[in-house]
Amino acid sequence: MENILNKWDKYALAYDFPVLDNSNAPLVACKVSLYQDETTWVVFFEVISYASCVENIVYAYGPDIESEGLQFSYGDIVLLSKDENDDWLLDLLSMGSHPDVYIQNNKTKLDLSERKFLEMDVSPDNPSGLVIARLIYEQYPDALWLSKNRLFSTVPELNAELPLVYSSTEWRHPNIIEGDLPSNSIFFQTLAKAITEHDVNKIEQGESNTLWLNWVDEEALVYLGEPVAKIHIKK
Repeated sequence: MENILNKWDKYALAYDFPVLDNSNAPLVACKVSLYQDETTWVVFFEVISYASCVENIVYAYGPDIESEGLQFSYGDIVLLSKDENDDWLLDLLSMGSHPDVYIQNNKTKLDLSERKFLEMDVSPDNPSGLVIARLIYEQYPDALWLSKNRLFSTVPELNAELPLVYSSTEWRHPNIIEGDLPSNSIFFQTLAKAITEHDVNKIEQGESNTLWLNWVDEEALVYLGEPVAKIHIKK
């Protein structure tokens, strides 16, 4: 257990652990998944963000991974057409209140009515791409996550036959930017214990703080017409 926490702390100190208030990749939603059998395990984090497009940023940690931490970023999660470059969500605002989008290649109709924005406690006036991305997540909360095969393909050395034993979008996440570490979090303490003892009933989520509005600045909610830097992903 301590070895696992120490490794997670090491990656957090190197900023190779999910940072939910990354201004270059404002948070839409996040998810943690534990796959484990009798001999090995892997923890995946998927961080859905929006800079110039919707991205699913994958982190992975486990004893069989050659390079733990950030693995890959998928930028083709939400498209406005079948053109892989057609990913500028703000164009949806000129396409009526119920435009079509392609979520992981599946054609889907959105509701961009004023009521839907107000339900998220944000203004419908001049919404940013981040707000639209979150609106998509609110309407289709399962559609932005990667399939098991796609998730495991980011780490070729892993066996995709590992069973899923735990998954959640709510937990107490450390504020990495302010120096908080996974070992200080009841969630990560009990997650490490659950891995060590092969018992996911040990996991305590703690007071969840993974809601997107806990990690984004107010100015990120309004489109300012300014270019947004893209996150740099290690390959």
